[in-house]
Amino acid sequence: MTTLLRYLRSHHIALAALFVALGGTSYAAVAIPRNSVGATQIRPNAVTSAKVRNGSLTAKDFKAGQLPAGKTGAAGTTGAPGATGAAGPAGPAGATGPQGPAGAKGEPGAQGPQGIPGTSAGAADPLTVRVTRTSAAFSVPTSTTGAPNTPLEFTTERYDEGGFFDPTAPAGEAPSAASLTVPRAGTYAVTAGTRWAQNATGVRTLAISGPNGAPPAPGILVQSAVPANPVGVTTQNVSTLVRLTAGQRVYASVGQSSGAALDIVGSLSTVHFAAAYVGP
Repeated sequence: MTTLLRYLRSHHIALAALFVALGGTSYAAVAIPRNSVGATQIRPNAVTSAKVRNGSLTAKDFKAGQLPAGKTGAAGTTGAPGATGAAGPAGPAGATGPQGPAGAKGEPGAQGPQGIPGTSAGAADPLTVRVTRTSAAFSVPTSTTGAPNTPLEFTTERYDEGGFFDPTAPAGEAPSAASLTVPRAGTYAVTAGTRWAQNATGVRTLAISGPNGAPPAPGILVQSAVPANPVGVTTQNVSTLVRLTAGQRVYASVGQSSGAALDIVGSLSTVHFAAAYVGP
């Protein structure tokens, strides 16, 4: 031991130099390679703020939700509106829905204007007449045109409610036996019919004329002109509506162009003259 201490005192400088030399070699042998330190080599809580270079970290270095949100920026300017697109095609009609409940009853409407007053004519006062010719044949002279220029006279009242027919009254434009006189002013439906004896030549004419006995002047109200039936009798009927005043008359007239006088022969009341009051 004494010898060792003596040796160390004698060679301390050399031993120090040897230690330094050996220590440098040892440091060089344990130097850390580049990019070799990882999460395993770093102790927990070993990296502090002092070890991090200022401004070197970015948002991706932090866990989501760890960085506080920044202030809301100013609103940007509103963009220009785009052009309106073309309307799409109409869709199919939907099914009809169920009928809704009935609405509340509305208020009664205003009363309408009063109608035209009715007449006293009724079941007991019908104002109708029908006369016929059922006796001897009625001869009608011929003419070139067959114009209805012969008043047709009647012989029998079938009914006369109102005193229309009076064959004994003074004649006017036509004999009273060919006329009907209306008892009340108003509108009348008037009809007449004939039955000609068989003859195949010319035309046959039947007309209702009037009014007779007061203005306006008498004239044809309705007329029928037909060719003669070549194989049998010729029948005709005419009808019209006419407004008359009380006391005016209408009459039936006939004409034919067979070239000779021709009879009108009554059968089953086909030769008739009738009128009925229908309103004011």
